[in-house]
Amino acid sequence: MKLKNLDKNDINLLKKAFVYSNPYRNSLIILFLSIVAIILLGLISPYMYGLIISAIAKNEGKNIFKYISILIVTSCVQLVVSYFQLVQETYINSNIVKNLQNDMYKKIINFPIKAFDEIPIGEFISRLQNDCFTLTNIITGDFIGVIIDVLNGLIIGVIVFSINITLGIIVMVAFPISYYVFLYFGKKLKNKSRELKKIGDVYISNINQSFSGIREIRALGLKKYNLTQFNNITEKIKVKDIEMAKLNAKSQNISLVINIGTSMAVIGIGSWFVLKNKLSLELFIAFIAYSKQFSAALMNVTRMNSKIQQGLASLERIFSLMDNFNYKIQKFGQVKLNTVEGNINFENVIFSYDDINTVIDNITFKTEPNKKLAIVGKSGSGKSTILSLILRLYDYDNGDIKIDGISIKELDENSITTNISIVRQEPFLFNMSIKENIKIGILNCTEDEIYNACKLAYIHDFIMSLPNQYDSIVGENGVNLSGGQKQRLAIARAIIKKSKILLFDEATSSLDNQSQQFIKKTIDVLSENRTIIIVAHRLSTIIDCDEIIVLSNGRVVGCGNHKQLINENIYYKKLYDDEIKNINAIT
Repeated sequence: MKLKNLDKNDINLLKKAFVYSNPYRNSLIILFLSIVAIILLGLISPYMYGLIISAIAKNEGKNIFKYISILIVTSCVQLVVSYFQLVQETYINSNIVKNLQNDMYKKIINFPIKAFDEIPIGEFISRLQNDCFTLTNIITGDFIGVIIDVLNGLIIGVIVFSINITLGIIVMVAFPISYYVFLYFGKKLKNKSRELKKIGDVYISNINQSFSGIREIRALGLKKYNLTQFNNITEKIKVKDIEMAKLNAKSQNISLVINIGTSMAVIGIGSWFVLKNKLSLELFIAFIAYSKQFSAALMNVTRMNSKIQQGLASLERIFSLMDNFNYKIQKFGQVKLNTVEGNINFENVIFSYDDINTVIDNITFKTEPNKKLAIVGKSGSGKSTILSLILRLYDYDNGDIKIDGISIKELDENSITTNISIVRQEPFLFNMSIKENIKIGILNCTEDEIYNACKLAYIHDFIMSLPNQYDSIVGENGVNLSGGQKQRLAIARAIIKKSKILLFDEATSSLDNQSQQFIKKTIDVLSENRTIIIVAHRLSTIIDCDEIIVLSNGRVVGCGNHKQLINENIYYKKLYDDEIKNINAIT
C-alpha cells in the first residue's frame, strides 16, 4: 500500500498519528527488525519441507534428520523473536495510548464551556476511549501488519521468480488485482465506519444519560421509553455492523477467488514442469508453499482493509477534537492577583451565547468589598449568565469586567479560580468521602480548617452523626445527601478555598425553610469579610442585601436596596407582590 494512493486528508492524519510514535523510535526499529527476522525465518520452512519430501522419496534418512533439526532450530528462534516483537508492540502501544489520552483529556477540559453546551458528553467519552485505541492499532497493528505482508510478498516474489519465471508471473498477477480490490472497497468501508462511529457516540451518550438520570427515569415511568430508545440505537449499530461485514466479506471473497485461481494455475502448470523435468520436485513443493504464503499475505492485506478504514475514520475524529472542533481556545492573561479586596465592576457588558440573541445587554454595575449584592429578575433575564461571565466560563462580546480595577481578561486562570468560588443550585459533588470533597484542590488544608469550615456552613453536626463521619462516601454527585446538605457542603468547600468573592446561584431556591435559614446565617457571617453576589428567584431571601440589581431581558431596570426598590421601582414591586400572592395562595 503506497501513501500516494491515499487522499490528502488521510496522509495528513497519518502524519499526525505517527508523531506519537516519535519518542519510541528505538523500540520501533527493534520491532521492525524483529518483523524482518520473522519473515526471513519463515522463508526457510517451505524450502526445508521441499527438501524433506525429496529426501523421503530418495530414502535419505540422514538428510531427513538434518532438515528436521534445522526446522526445529528455526522455529525456536522464531518463538524468541516473536516474544521480543510482542513485548515491543505492547510497550509502544501502552505509551502511545497513555500520551494520546492525556493530550486529548487536556484538550477537552480546556475547551470553552460553549463546546460542552453543544457537544454531547458521550461523544467526548467515545473519542477519548474508543478512538484513541484505534490510533495504536494503526501504528503498531494494522499498518505493521500490512508492512509485514507487503514485505513478505516482495521477498517471496523475488524467490518465486528465481525458482521459475513463468510460475512467478502467474503468482504476481494476483497482486495488482488484489490491491485494486483493497482500494475499491476501502472507500466504502471508511464511509460506513464514519456512520458507525457517529451512532456509537449516540450510544454512549444514551448510556451516560440513562444511568445519570436513573431516578428521574424511574420516577417518570420512562423505563419502557428508555428501553425502546436504547433498542433503536443498538438496532442501528447492528445494521451498520452487518453492512460493514458484508462489504468486508465481499472484498475477502473476491481476493479468495483470485488466490484459489492462482493456486490452481500454479499447481497445474508446476506439475507439468515437474513431469517434463523442467522443475525439481523439492523446488516445486517449496514454490507451492511460497505461493500460499504470498496468497495469504494478499488476503491479510484485504482483511486489514476494514480495520485500516475504521482507523482512518477514528483518526479524523481524534484530530478534529485535537484541532479544537473550530472553537476558539480561551486565552487567559498574565496578571496574578495574590491579594484581592473584592471590588467587581461591570462596564457596558454585552454578551450572547450564539452571536445572534443578546443575553446581557449593555449592563453596568459595581459591588464593593464586604457587601452583599443580589441579582433578581424573571427566568431567562440573564442572572446566572452574569455569574458565568465573572467566572470567565464565557467571554463577553463587548465592554469589560474588572476585579479590583483589573480586567478579568488580563488575569491568569489561577487568580480567577482561587479568588472566586461559586455555590450552585445543584452543586456537583464527587463520588468520594465528605472530607475529600471539601478539601479537593486544597490538599494542604488541615483537619481543623475542614471542621471549622463545616461548622461555619452548619453541616458539622450532621456529618458527625454519620457512621463514618467525615469519611462517609457521598455517592455519585452526592446522591446520598439531601439538597440542603449538598448546598452546605459546597459552601464549606468554598470557605476552605478562602476565596474573597463568593457567588451563590439560586442556592436556596429549592430548599426547605430550615436549610434556607442555615445557609442565610452562613452568608451573613461570610459577608463580613467577603464580597457576596447572590442570584435569587425568591425575593424574600435577599431583602436584607446591601444592594439589589433588577434585570429584565438582559438589561438593568432597577438598582438599590429592598426598601428603595419597593417604593421607587414598579418592576421590582410587581415581582415582589407576585411572590407574596403566590405564597398566600399556597398557605
